[in-house]
Amino acid sequence: MAWHWYLFVFSTAAVVCFVLTPAVIRFAKAHNVMDYPSAGRINNRTIPRLGGVGIFLGISVAIAVFALISRSTAIAPEQSKQLEQSIAPNINYLMAWLALAIVFVIGVIDDFVDMRRRFKFLGQLAAAIVAIAAGVVFDHFTNPFTGEIVNLGWLSIPITLLYLVAFANVINIIDGLDGLASSIAIIAALALFIISVQKGGGDAAIVAIAIAGSCLGFLYYNRAPARIFMGDSGSLTLGMALGMVSLFGVVRTPALISLLAPLVIAGLPLLDMFSGVVRRMAARRSPYSVKAGRVHQRLMHRGLSPNTTVLVLCLISILLATSALIFSSTDNMAIRVLIVCLLLIAVPILIWRLRLMEPVLRHFYHQRIHENKPEVPQRISASIVTYNNLKEIRTLLFSMQKYVPINKINVFIIDNASTDDTIKFVEKNYPWAKLIRNQRNIGFGAGHNQVIDLLESKYHVVINPDIEFSEDAVSTLCAFLDSNPEVAMVTPRILNRDGSEQKLPKMQPTPRYLLARRTEEVSERAQELVREYTRSDEDFNEPAPVDHATGSFFVIRTDVFCKLKGFDERFFMYFEDNDLSRRAQEFGEIIFYPGTTVTHGYKRASKKSPIALLVQIRSALQYFIKHGWSNKNS
Repeated sequence: MAWHWYLFVFSTAAVVCFVLTPAVIRFAKAHNVMDYPSAGRINNRTIPRLGGVGIFLGISVAIAVFALISRSTAIAPEQSKQLEQSIAPNINYLMAWLALAIVFVIGVIDDFVDMRRRFKFLGQLAAAIVAIAAGVVFDHFTNPFTGEIVNLGWLSIPITLLYLVAFANVINIIDGLDGLASSIAIIAALALFIISVQKGGGDAAIVAIAIAGSCLGFLYYNRAPARIFMGDSGSLTLGMALGMVSLFGVVRTPALISLLAPLVIAGLPLLDMFSGVVRRMAARRSPYSVKAGRVHQRLMHRGLSPNTTVLVLCLISILLATSALIFSSTDNMAIRVLIVCLLLIAVPILIWRLRLMEPVLRHFYHQRIHENKPEVPQRISASIVTYNNLKEIRTLLFSMQKYVPINKINVFIIDNASTDDTIKFVEKNYPWAKLIRNQRNIGFGAGHNQVIDLLESKYHVVINPDIEFSEDAVSTLCAFLDSNPEVAMVTPRILNRDGSEQKLPKMQPTPRYLLARRTEEVSERAQELVREYTRSDEDFNEPAPVDHATGSFFVIRTDVFCKLKGFDERFFMYFEDNDLSRRAQEFGEIIFYPGTTVTHGYKRASKKSPIALLVQIRSALQYFIKHGWSNKNS
């Protein structure tokens, strides 16, 4: 087939995706189809995640236009004969497209509503079954080393199902950095295109070049800093499309290389997926939620920047694709054996250098991590007060479910009449949280106090909605309280989003300390007072008594919290934690515990909003009138 046809399909797919993607971005923003920052994710911005729409339509439109033109245009006889020979008579291409459309729809639904994994898997399985019914089946191959034809018989069906479902997920697994998944998909598609042309597979070549073109059109918007993510609608579509393209070649060319080539090309995401599944199964966790420890995360942990990580992974994929191309294009047995040997050596080295199996080795050579964690008491409660905190509550609950044993904690979310979708989001995604809905904003302390009559716990955790967990801080702090009965409250080391430490083991406030906080940028004396107030020159590397447990996150004995009747509700916002800390010291010490951390999205709204400043001034006056104007206990 003439090269200008391939160039036409490539250009059409790229242009269609490039033109449609801005509209998809606007639609995703308007309908809140967004990817929010959360634990385990690299992105720290809210990004639309429906990019698969442009990718799917780019592929579909390019192939459809090519099919229409090729039938209505007088093609040279020789090229017409080549085109006819490239069409496999036992493949129903329309049904094959339907299989791809099913996966695309499953991905779109997941982008909108976060489908349960079992339903997503069933959808992928249904798409694979449709593809098999369309004739896309791996039923035989020729051993490239002996020339022997191997017929798979009935095994062809389960093998094809496993192959297509696995391929549907390989792009999804590696989609974690701006431009990474689309770049690797382009590399894989171009390699499959070259192999298909070499083997005379015009149908596979057309689909492969359409995939590459559509991904290139999408990459313009997906490169760092990304304006849109492909989402599952894109990653599942690309994975399934690449898998089916590779099987087009198996149907027509009975050679094992037709199967080995796409596996080697997709080697990086497949290796990523395999190592993740093994890690999770070794830890007795579901293999369907492979998140942590991905290849790109391992590289970044070794000090590479996101852009450098993408470049390194693309170079590795190019090397793998090149080895597959050489293997496919040569009949020299020595070269093929050499390539296989090099891959057998390179893959274990890659696994070792990236420490992909490190958690598995820890599992077998040491006790399980969870056995070394302090046991969480059976009765723990936590309260979170929200007011239009949808973005923050997404991150908090995601990280909480990931790191904290929520099956042992009664979590209460008190919503102060939010006008966003906080309640809807919590009800839909986190049914383990108990919701309390208020008809108006009653304030921070009053909101937390609503759970007092419901508490049957030994310890109670007060959590701000802008907290994010990166470890099981709740277990550690409760264990500390178990071991130290003289302690009434404990607060951990609290970090900013950038990893720096917040200076929260402060002294009790005084008017001059608060004034110094407002003028520290212009006064050296104010800076000295702030350092005194925040105890910046003191060493807090060991547990130490403090005057104040920040209201953003602390653990308190439930009986103490109830005896104090919770927060003083006269403090609508600000200083309620100072007041509670001061009163709690009647029942025991307040300890700063640096052995565990949480992250806090510290906003200091009173510096940005005049209304918040007035509320803070009012609360400060209430506090000083109640407790006096010095930082000595009244």
